[in-house]
Amino acid sequence: PPFHRETLDFEYALCRPRFVKGLAGMRIVSVAVGFQFTVVATDQGRVFSFGKGRGHCLGHGSTEPQVLPKEIEALRNVDVATVSAGHTHVLALTYTGGVYSWGSENFPPALGHGNLVGQPIVRTPTRVEALRGVRCVAAGEALSCAVTEAGHVYTW
Repeated sequence: PPFHRETLDFEYALCRPRFVKGLAGMRIVSVAVGFQFTVVATDQGRVFSFGKGRGHCLGHGSTEPQVLPKEIEALRNVDVATVSAGHTHVLALTYTGGVYSWGSENFPPALGHGNLVGQPIVRTPTRVEALRGVRCVAAGEALSCAVTEAGHVYTW
């Protein structure tokens, strides 16, 4: 059975690679997938997300699903180099070494914003103030990691 685009019915998965028409004309330089969602960064530093919005993982401030790729407005003037996704959280690394995070329905410490008691979900991309000079990020199921220009590794 075909994928039901109008409702994002993931009961039946696509069995063959298909071109994402909503990204036509853009040069994608980074892609990350989490639990039923995708995030991409373009060579122009723009970030788009699509799929299910569980835990605010899409970065649009709501849990509404996005059938087609939608630009994340909060990152419009940020110039993102690469993205990484965990189960329901995302990290975005800027060309200047800054890190933004959002989402995380079940694992708020993976966002790197300190104690978020009572506010476990960051609905839109928010700068991780504790990090500067980062050259690489990775998001796992329930944790995140960064490598600085000095070669130091940080996990949270």
